[in-house]
Amino acid sequence: MCRGPTFFRKTRSMGEMTGPFRASEAVSNGWVSEHYVRTKCIRLMPDVYMPKGMRLTARRKAMAVATWSRRRLTLCGFSAAAMWGTKWIDDSEQAECISACQLRAPSGVIIRRDRLGPGDVWRERGFPVTSPVRTAFDLGRRLTMSRAVAVVDALYQTRLLRKTELADYADAHPSMRGIRQLRNVIEFSDEGAQSPQETRTRLVILDAGLPRPSTQVTIFDAANRFVAQVDLCWPQWRVVVEYDGDDHLTRRRQAKDMTRVNALGDLGWRVIKVKAELLADPRKRAIVIEQIRGALRQAGAPV
Repeated sequence: MCRGPTFFRKTRSMGEMTGPFRASEAVSNGWVSEHYVRTKCIRLMPDVYMPKGMRLTARRKAMAVATWSRRRLTLCGFSAAAMWGTKWIDDSEQAECISACQLRAPSGVIIRRDRLGPGDVWRERGFPVTSPVRTAFDLGRRLTMSRAVAVVDALYQTRLLRKTELADYADAHPSMRGIRQLRNVIEFSDEGAQSPQETRTRLVILDAGLPRPSTQVTIFDAANRFVAQVDLCWPQWRVVVEYDGDDHLTRRRQAKDMTRVNALGDLGWRVIKVKAELLADPRKRAIVIEQIRGALRQAGAPV
């Protein structure tokens, strides 16, 4: 599948580049001068440069590898996920690609020897990239459980992957290494999750043996007027769990949150707030879990 033209182009007849580029090609075509390459750019890998001051994201790392390989290698793993527009990928993640032959990897690049089947390779901006389902399949097998669920949840948000599609792909490759973990990743993944923190909160809840919460549920009042969209909840027991990030620290956001929580309370919903430090500390995490368990029990849940 092809989704657009190649990434970099000159911005004028002799000027600046907009991303990773092959210096020899850019100079010979008159896109930039050698002086520009020497003074205005940083070297990423052999013959591949990027303008100084440009953030080296996971996506740009992927483009750099594709440019270095002259589009002969297939981007995979986090590089493929970044190319498909997956959010929340850390810039520190190494670039990954697949080669059918032995190659010496540039610094910071992982070259894998995986076998790819028909339909496993698509093209994004002219670069060969593992398909969204193959990308999720690989990351789900190789990462730790919690990281794997978070990245699979994020891949769902690209709208290029469905949970059923990933499950079917796993069923078609039952002997692949890591397939047992992948099946667990698929089970615990959720197409509604909208942040890694929300995923982490959900996994903590499930690990404690509590019922699986619904995600991104819209709540209306008796007059069918919108009240809130909540991260995690059990509609049958009217219990909500919300993760509060740093963006909730402003006075304006705190006032908005208070109004929202009060409105939910008026409708009989119990709201339990969670923050990163509560999840990170085992003792505090246990207290939060007991608060959730208690709220569910009071509402009639068999916990």
